[in-house]
Amino acid sequence: MIEKNIVQKSIREVVHIALGLENRIYIKDLSAHLYWMEKSQFNFGEEYVAKDITIRDLIRMSFAELGIEIEFCGRAELEKGVIIDIDEERLDLLKIDKEYIKFGQTVVKIEDRSSVSIDVNGTIEKHLVQQYIGHFETEIHFDNFIKELIMSNLMVVKKQS
Repeated sequence: MIEKNIVQKSIREVVHIALGLENRIYIKDLSAHLYWMEKSQFNFGEEYVAKDITIRDLIRMSFAELGIEIEFCGRAELEKGVIIDIDEERLDLLKIDKEYIKFGQTVVKIEDRSSVSIDVNGTIEKHLVQQYIGHFETEIHFDNFIKELIMSNLMVVKKQS
């Protein structure tokens, strides 16, 4: 099953972490792919360029947009994302309290893949790791799309707090 809202969900959780409303994001597979088709910046025709973006890249870019640099370490189910740098000027500009952002803080972990759930028929099934998340075709470039989602989520969450 394709998780259609993985981009929005990931960005919302990144914003919640930056604002101190959550501690970390749990992801099933950081290597899952988004295939993004965007209009070529260098060709004025209708040519589209494919971008292959992992969930890991999406999360890294989302934190970076807020002034937080994370690094991924470990392998498979032990992989995690840790804060390695903070752009205090960026946090100030976005009115994000630095109190909630700490060097060395683990902000991304792998969800337990061995967990089980009961489906509607009452049978037990293991959660499957989704390798293909979605395919998007648009005129907006991925970097701008992430910036817009981060800023709109930041504004909404701040109003709700």
